[in-house]
Amino acid sequence: MLTLGKYPQMTVAQAHAAYGDAVHKLEEGYDPSTVPLNQRRDTRKSKVIKDLSEEYLEEYLKPKRSERTYEEYNRIHEHDLYPAIGKMKAKAVKRKDIKAIIKKVVERGSPVQANRTFAVVRRFFNHLVEEEEIEFSPCNNIRTPSKEQRRDRVLWDDELISFFKNIEKAKMSEVSRNALKLLLYTGQRPGEIVSLEWNDLDFSNKWWNMPPEKSKNKQGHEIPLTNIAVELLHNARTLSGDSKWVFPSPRFNGENHMLETALARSVSRNLDVLGVERFTPHDLRRTVASHIASLGFPDHVLKRILNHKEKSVTAIYNRYDYAPEKRDALDAWENKLVKLKKSD
Repeated sequence: MLTLGKYPQMTVAQAHAAYGDAVHKLEEGYDPSTVPLNQRRDTRKSKVIKDLSEEYLEEYLKPKRSERTYEEYNRIHEHDLYPAIGKMKAKAVKRKDIKAIIKKVVERGSPVQANRTFAVVRRFFNHLVEEEEIEFSPCNNIRTPSKEQRRDRVLWDDELISFFKNIEKAKMSEVSRNALKLLLYTGQRPGEIVSLEWNDLDFSNKWWNMPPEKSKNKQGHEIPLTNIAVELLHNARTLSGDSKWVFPSPRFNGENHMLETALARSVSRNLDVLGVERFTPHDLRRTVASHIASLGFPDHVLKRILNHKEKSVTAIYNRYDYAPEKRDALDAWENKLVKLKKSD
């Protein structure tokens, strides 16, 4: 005996088709009554999304990506994925579930972050397909939620004057204030700024030695520290307490560094106070690059300050680190910032 379905949910025509399929299986030597039973058993045995996610993050992602990337993926999984579908079986997740997750991120006022969240979730489900946990990804045929503008925002002289004039009045923590200033004096990525550890700093020689695992391109990097950058770091020391992080997060009681998203929120919430048109922390990095170029320093020096990976054949053979040139460029940039602050 085999139950094909329930009427009226299953029509008579569908019942005839299901009956024909069952007969065909029987003729091939399969017991059609065991197929639904085995499917239910497989479903019960399959792991839920949270279990699969933790395996993916720890066993697959962590060994292959930088610490900063791993932390960002982990945050998105914990903050957006687990509350919505963490207890669901992977095969039960539908396209509507993914769209609901992304919609929630958009509705909290983060359309660009919704794109990042969707990209992270999509990679996770593509991984499940590769591992044969599911046959098809529920992310298929879902459009990227937000259209992003080309990234060309730069703060020029008048805006930098306004930034320095008003940064002390901005309603943000002193930790965030110091992090933004250090970003502006060094030109490094926001994620690399917030994940800076005291062990990475050589104060006697005024260098920031960034290990490969903290760099976006997994390439070790040495950043000269200007005099004001050193002052900012000494100021940060009085705020960090016993934490190993230069910019610890009060949310984690100093056990972890502040999040890159927290730094972005500090900017977005204070645009009126700063008196500057909308910009992001990453725009400050582009600002540094554009101004250093305008001061006459060549591209090959700028690329080494920004830690952009060189792909040319010449770069493979040229192992010179341009340390003096990098320091000269950042010193010149600091001198320009000092003049802008005095011009207010």
